[in-house]
Amino acid sequence: MSDKQREKRVISQLTDQLKVARKVAKNPIVMTHFVPNSYFIRYTDDFRFWNMANAMMGSANFEKVINDFKVDKVLFGHIHKHQPPVKIEQTWYYNGAVGYNNLHYHNEWQTDNFMAEWIKQLKVFEVF
Repeated sequence: MSDKQREKRVISQLTDQLKVARKVAKNPIVMTHFVPNSYFIRYTDDFRFWNMANAMMGSANFEKVINDFKVDKVLFGHIHKHQPPVKIEQTWYYNGAVGYNNLHYHNEWQTDNFMAEWIKQLKVFEVF
């Protein structure tokens, strides 16, 4: 399956699930590994790695579906950057990524062990 075919399948599945949620008056939380909004994509003039990696970050079509269905909350990872929740249009975006811990190359951790880092990034939502 090509990337475009996979994207089409995922967008179709998400759209179908959000239609069902709307029909039964539910307010879903979308969870995805990939970047759900172009706001979070990092563009640089000085670091070619990020510009190459942007092609694998997410899809503008995913962002469109979230906006079209006015999803309240989206939880995602993949970008590894630790940041506070961000509201874009009607949607709150929460990044739960733990990030890399490689002292010789790239360290994104703000603590000294995995469990502490994971707890720091943990998100809890009341759904009832």
